[in-house]
Formats: sequence, structure tokens, C-alpha cells
Amino acid sequence: MRTEYVIEKVCGGSFTRRRISDYSLNNAWNVNMNNGNVNNNNKNNTNYVLAVSEFQGIQEAGTPVFYLSEEGLWQAYQKCLEHKKSTASAVLFRINELANVRQLHKEISDGTYYPGTSIAFITENREVFAAAFRDRVVHTWVAERIIPLLERQFVPTTWNCREGKGVYWAVQNLREQIRRVSEDYTKDAYIIIFDLSGFFMGINREKAAGRLCKFVADRYVGEDKAVLLHLIRLIITHAPEEDCIRYGSPEEWAALPERKSLFHRHGLPIGDLLSQLDGNFELDIIDHFITRHFESDRYVDDFALISQDKQALLHAMPVIRQMLELTCGAKVNPHKFKLCHWRDGFKYLGVIFREGKAYPSGKTIGKACNAVRYYNHIRNKESRAQDFVSSLNSYLGLMKHYDTVEQREKICNSIAPEWNTYIIISPGCEKINVKYPRRQRLRSKLRQERRFFNNLKYSIKCAQSELS
Repeated sequence: MRTEYVIEKVCGGSFTRRRISDYSLNNAWNVNMNNGNVNNNNKNNTNYVLAVSEFQGIQEAGTPVFYLSEEGLWQAYQKCLEHKKSTASAVLFRINELANVRQLHKEISDGTYYPGTSIAFITENREVFAAAFRDRVVHTWVAERIIPLLERQFVPTTWNCREGKGVYWAVQNLREQIRRVSEDYTKDAYIIIFDLSGFFMGINREKAAGRLCKFVADRYVGEDKAVLLHLIRLIITHAPEEDCIRYGSPEEWAALPERKSLFHRHGLPIGDLLSQLDGNFELDIIDHFITRHFESDRYVDDFALISQDKQALLHAMPVIRQMLELTCGAKVNPHKFKLCHWRDGFKYLGVIFREGKAYPSGKTIGKACNAVRYYNHIRNKESRAQDFVSSLNSYLGLMKHYDTVEQREKICNSIAPEWNTYIIISPGCEKINVKYPRRQRLRSKLRQERRFFNNLKYSIKCAQSELS
């Protein structure tokens, strides 16, 4: 049965669609991003307009434009150091950290802050922009305030850029959903896998900033609300491609497709924390619609939909395509769209699913085998034992989460016998460890015995004092 959809209204940032007929879904659905509090002076457009007072304070004599707690900015700086402490820009910032944080606080309070020079580079055929460290501090400050709001809005099956989630949990969730829909693999279940073409590069910065600012303005309560909204708009609408240092050879940049580069498009930069958060927010409407009707899974712009009804999945795709174009201007990649049965194998997030089991991709296994071959030909194995252990354990640690017992055993069996003097393979081939010399093992044992003896003496002394 054919399903037809009619868009009844597109006004003020909200839209309503009605189905003429539907084979599997409900008769009507409504997605509304506008609660009526939008200051929309132009009734013919769909942009969000915030009152000027939300971004601009009334500056009196000696009074800053924006209120911002210096303590909150310092906490954002400390959190930003957790994973970036050793970078060159972080080291330079830390030389005079107190003065730098105060200067950053003054610029934001006075309304003179503007993002600095970024670094652009290419990795795995993707263009990435790394913001300056002081800009990362500002991004962290903003993220700490909007993440709680976004967490209450997002569906549970969105797995990227969220605390306690990630690729591993996305894969495990998809396995569990396939098992549940197929009723322990006893019935038919169909999966649609697709991703979006140039998602981040196709997002309109001005519209994205307006939507996110409207969302935060309606839900955030705090004295620093005005500066928060100002920074959100400033960061999202910033064009890092106009002020950046490009790393890499001209050949690498020439080989990058134009649709994947901000130097040819005007979307959001991959690498910024707010770009990741706003990317999730842009797809939130799609997430809510999909989860209302199907079991689903999403990581960034990779989608998986599961249902026992094959036709329901096919009938839903035109709606999803239309919603993507209306909300964030994204399109489904025609080269990465697949509909299959759960018994057929398919690849999702670099993991191969086949007959209820999950395996890492052949590329991952191939890299592990190449690492073993490389270290097997090293002559001075004793000095490189720790390097070998660290390299191989990075692959074994990933593979142990999947059904890879045979693959891990095959990789470990290919290790040259000369390594047996320096390494130990754990049971199940989950990791390898460096063998310690005999003298070091004895010293470790003596330290353990001494520690046990001292604890015993302390316990006896405490018992005697209680008796006396």
C-alpha cells in the first residue's frame, strides 16, 4: 500500500505533516520545535529570532557587558587540562595560567572575546579543525552548561559525545535490539543501515545557532544566561577556515573532496566540541520520530533501524529523508544505504554483524597481524618488549569485546617463539604482559611480605592498646 504525506504548515520554525494513508505507522504525527515564545518579527521565514536583550547587557559606568563567574571559567580550564595538558598550546597557556584565565574572563565580560587561530589537518580522509587552547576552555565552559539540558532532551539511543556512552555501547545496544525484535533469533527482523552525506558540512551555521540558542534560552536558568547565549552564537557562527594554519601536503588537501571541506562549504567544523553537541541537537527531531516507531541506534550520522515489518521500514524512509532536508538540510548517502535480514551480514560502525554475532572489521584484524609481523623481525627484542606489548594490546583490548576468540588465538600464535623470553600471553589471549626479571620479581615479593608484616604488627599493637 502506498503511503503519501502532505506538509500542512511551515511557519515559525514548526511544521506539521499528515499522512493520507499509512501501512504501518500512526495516522498522524507532529513535530514542533516552537512553543510560541519565539520572537519572530518576519512571519514568512523559519529562523529563530531572540530579543536583543538576551545577547546585549545594559552597560553602565564601570559595569561589564556580561556577567561571568571567574571561578566557573577556572573550573572549565581545569577540566580542559584533563586530556590536553601535554599539547603545545596548553603548555604555553599554563606558563602564566592565572593571568591568562583572568584575561580570558575580562575579554568575555567586556564582550571583546573572539575565537583565535585554529589548526586544520586531514585524518582518515576527513578535515579536522583544532581550536586554540584558550578557545577550548570557552567551549568547555559552554558545554558544561548546555549538556545537562541536552541530556534531558536526547533519546537514550544516541551514543556519541555523551558521558558513559560510545561506539562499544552503541554496538552492544544494536545487538540487544536485534535479539529482542527477532525474539531470540527465532523470527524475522530487518535492519536498515544508512548514514548522511556531508552532514556537518551541510549545516547552516546561522540557523543552527538560532535553533540552539532558542532551546537554551527556554530552558537555562542562571545569572550567566546572556553570556552563554552570546558565546553559543559566536562559536557556532565562527568561520575557522578564514583564520587557520593548515598542516599537511598540498597533495593531501587537493585529494580531499570539496563536499568534505569547509574551504568549499560553510558548515560546522569537525573537531569542535560544540559542533558535536549541535550535530546531535540537529538530529534530535529525527531521533524522536524514529524511536516512536522502531527500535533504533545512532552514532553521529550513522543510523540503524530494526523492525519485523520490512514494508514499515521502507515506508518510513521517505518521511525521514524529507524531515532531514527540512530540519538540517542533510541527505541520506545513496552509496551507504542497506536493507537486510538479521541473518545476512552487515557492517555498522566498523563492526560486522552476522547471525547474532559481532566481529571487528577485517581492517582492524589486518592491522593487528601487521603489528605482529613488524615486531617479529626486530632484532633487539628485549629493548622493544614494552613497545610490542602496548601496540598489540591496543588491538586485543578492542577485539575482546566481540566474538573473536579464534582470531585472537591466531594472532597470538603468530608471535615469534623468540618473544617467549620477554612476554607472557594471558589466558584467552585477551592481552600480553612483559616478563619481569627474576630479581625484580623477588623484590616485589619481599615488598609484599614486608607490607603484610607491618600491617600485622600494627594490628597487634592496636589490639594490645584496646586490652590495656
